[in-house]
Amino acid sequence: VQYVPSRGEEECYDIEETVRILNGLEIAQSQSKDFYSFLEYMTKQDYSMVPTEVVEAKMELLPILQEMFILEKENEELTKLTAVMNGLGTGIYTLVKERNMANSIAEASNFITPAGAALGSLSIGNAMKAILDTESLEEAKLRAFDAYEEQQKLQAENKKKIENLKGKYLEYLNNFTPIYMKYIKEWERLCLDKDKAYLAAYSERYIDCYETTRQILEKYPANREAMLLKALSCIGMAKGQNTAVPNEETTLSIANENVSEKYRFLIDAQRTLESYIDLYPGKAAPALLLMGELE
Repeated sequence: VQYVPSRGEEECYDIEETVRILNGLEIAQSQSKDFYSFLEYMTKQDYSMVPTEVVEAKMELLPILQEMFILEKENEELTKLTAVMNGLGTGIYTLVKERNMANSIAEASNFITPAGAALGSLSIGNAMKAILDTESLEEAKLRAFDAYEEQQKLQAENKKKIENLKGKYLEYLNNFTPIYMKYIKEWERLCLDKDKAYLAAYSERYIDCYETTRQILEKYPANREAMLLKALSCIGMAKGQNTAVPNEETTLSIANENVSEKYRFLIDAQRTLESYIDLYPGKAAPALLLMGELE
């Protein structure tokens, strides 16, 4: 999977969408049954409003996960087969002593395990027959333990590969974690500012609400909640609730228009709500409700 974003030097992104994508991918990674289900989830996401460095850092994880999922699956199958061979080795004396009964067991258990299929179609039933067809107990023991040692060797090789991959994964985390924390902290600051605006609106301190949302929108011009709260604060000031003129540093977007203060607030609210509806037509209900307050 390759992702090549087409953006200019001034990158535009949505911090809330970025955090949603980041957390969604982390959850999907931990809950996916295999690499391909995680890959499917990842390719279905919209990264158009996510910073390039986040997407590129996440893509570095894909080859690591793919190999790790495969090796862990092989290691799981090898573990099961090793347990079977171990049982053959420790129970060899009984198998040789009770040859006739063991032959019947071998016939009944002549099947291919998933791991066996992956490792050259090793049949447990055939392995048991090979042991039972030997001429002596010592030879039978050697055959069983040779097979057991072979499985142990393959398992050890897989474990070594998994350990190497874990080292690569730790390196990935070392590179990705600072990027992750950078945007999480930015999102937390935004949440704090939005909380301030909500509290100011609830307390009918509309000037404070306006000032806070204006600052948010300077950095995130398309933030849904900030746009709605700004419109709400303008409507509140237009209705004469705490309508003291904002401080000199606060400049209304329509301050130069030759209209009364009340109508300046209403015009600002209307323009903000119209912009909101243009950006989010599928989520226009709260904006339409506020539009009703402009009549």
